[in-house]
Amino acid sequence: MICSTLRFGRGVTAEVGYDMQHLGAKNTLIVTDKRVVNTRAFMEVEKSMKSVGINYKVFDDVQVEPSDSSMKKAIGFARQQKFDSFIAVGGGSSIDTCKATALYARYVPILCFHYV
Repeated sequence: MICSTLRFGRGVTAEVGYDMQHLGAKNTLIVTDKRVVNTRAFMEVEKSMKSVGINYKVFDDVQVEPSDSSMKKAIGFARQQKFDSFIAVGGGSSIDTCKATALYARYVPILCFHYV
């Protein structure tokens, strides 16, 4: 398992594709919300992923203060594909949803969800 990184500062968004390529990503789920998906920052993430040829899909239905039902929706979306990597773009709700989705979509049966 590879540790995730949090990056911040001017210009780091343009490097996400390179970082994912370096980690060996081939099929990535980008988790965000309906507002962030229309920002320049999100568009920069997409541009960076395209520039290195990484396939990706976007889940943009993250809710503020996500409930278990909204988390399950993201997990269900992720389980429909074989994602090998996950990126959160946005604030805490996107990050939390992305982390839970990465875990439950790949490793944990959804039946265990009530323990989280």
